[in-house]
Amino acid sequence: MNSKQIVNKIERIRQKGFIPSEILDFVQDVFLKQLDFYHQRTIKSIESKEIETKLTTGKPLLLRRDFPIELKEIRDLLNALLKVVANYARLKEYLDILESDLKDDEFVAQSIKKFLEGDDAFFRIYGEKLENSPRLLSFLIQSSILPFVASYSKGFDELISLKEYPFGHCPICGSLPLISVLKDKSGKRKNFCSFCLFEYPVERTKCVFCGEPYKKEHFYFTTEDLPGYRVDICDKCKKYIKTIDFRDRDEQIIPMLDDLASLPLDIIAKKEGYLRPTLSFWGF
Repeated sequence: MNSKQIVNKIERIRQKGFIPSEILDFVQDVFLKQLDFYHQRTIKSIESKEIETKLTTGKPLLLRRDFPIELKEIRDLLNALLKVVANYARLKEYLDILESDLKDDEFVAQSIKKFLEGDDAFFRIYGEKLENSPRLLSFLIQSSILPFVASYSKGFDELISLKEYPFGHCPICGSLPLISVLKDKSGKRKNFCSFCLFEYPVERTKCVFCGEPYKKEHFYFTTEDLPGYRVDICDKCKKYIKTIDFRDRDEQIIPMLDDLASLPLDIIAKKEGYLRPTLSFWGF
């Protein structure tokens, strides 16, 4: 993935017209900063004991809070993202509040800890200070962490040779999947983790969350306006996952942006009574 592919993907989303252009500009600016920091890191092979045992029993290789995250690295990207925020009038009004609090290393460390622990109450209470952008702190912390956890999880690629992972969570960190993709002529399904973006194979004929085998008449839906995307639903757990299918299209898969590009499918699925158990990376 490179900056040109990101810009092209966002331009395709812009042409659809269902997301305001200013939001897409902001997403693009943030994503390009993240990409810069991701490429600055060296992806190293990871040594982890008892990998096979953990994979066969469904125990994550490490918990979210155990990712080796350096505060200085997070702060460098966080400061870069605050400069991005300053360019957008709707967000700039909260910049003084954020900059004042984020100068404090203890507050930044606490915010990172709360995010890794999934403590949404911490960010919800803080969000009361930000009125119309209550998730801005959570978004900035998540966005600052992502390049580092993604590059770290990538280091497991050479260690893990999975045919199909049978559990409803990421084998690396235990988080739920963000989005699925169908690959190869046979349509092999892979999930992307909602936290570390690790890509792992799963069985195509089962619900990716609860493991319920799909019936012969398994239902999924698409829309003509969004070729290459579909929604797979499970009538047992009432959850759904969006699936990217670019096998007949010349288009780059970028999970975070494809999730955004297929946003109208979330609206349809929720109207039909199905639940998405994860937020998008952009908080939508």
